[in-house]
Amino acid sequence: MRLSLLPVILSAACVLSASGVRAAEIDVPYHAGVSLRAGQVSASEGDMQVLSNALLAQNGVRVESGPAKFYPFATLHRGERYVVRGAHLTEYRVEVKALTSTAARLDVALRNPHEGEDPTLKAGYHLVGYQIADGAPSQPVYPDLRLYKDGTYRMGAAKGYWQEREGHLALDGYYEAWGVAAITPEQVVFKFPRMGLTVQATLERIPDAAAAQASR
Repeated sequence: MRLSLLPVILSAACVLSASGVRAAEIDVPYHAGVSLRAGQVSASEGDMQVLSNALLAQNGVRVESGPAKFYPFATLHRGERYVVRGAHLTEYRVEVKALTSTAARLDVALRNPHEGEDPTLKAGYHLVGYQIADGAPSQPVYPDLRLYKDGTYRMGAAKGYWQEREGHLALDGYYEAWGVAAITPEQVVFKFPRMGLTVQATLERIPDAAAAQASR
């Protein structure tokens, strides 16, 4: 679904980060759209379009207090909170603060889908394969990937949120550019473009994940 956005002036700037900083409120004219990661309305494509009676989302939207299933659209109500998926299935909380005859005032914030869980290590992975384009192997050095039960991850100095959706793993922050990885019982496999070539990075599960907890 292609969303065409109208150029508008925002009522306030919006700041999002991996730490879940709350966004400022923005006014979105009906039939315009929102880039969730930037929290902006612009003349380019976005993740979500606002109609006078509905929210449309490329990657799915649902009412936060309702069923966990995502849909292409949700009925728009003042005071309601929605969960909207952005790029790489990153989740955002969208609260409808006000509705007028011409626009909706929204509060957009990065959402941690694992909020309230124990911050202990869930799984650790280390890089075992890295191939570029025609399958030629390369030997870059990457730190281990560690996923924690509170929804955060660390990979060397990089950290942020991870999400698992429909058999795929997505990271935000620095490694968001790696896209979505396919998950098997023992590996995660990323495929992503780099300098016009396709890269495949394979990370293998560390058997004793708890042993890596102390290095967090």
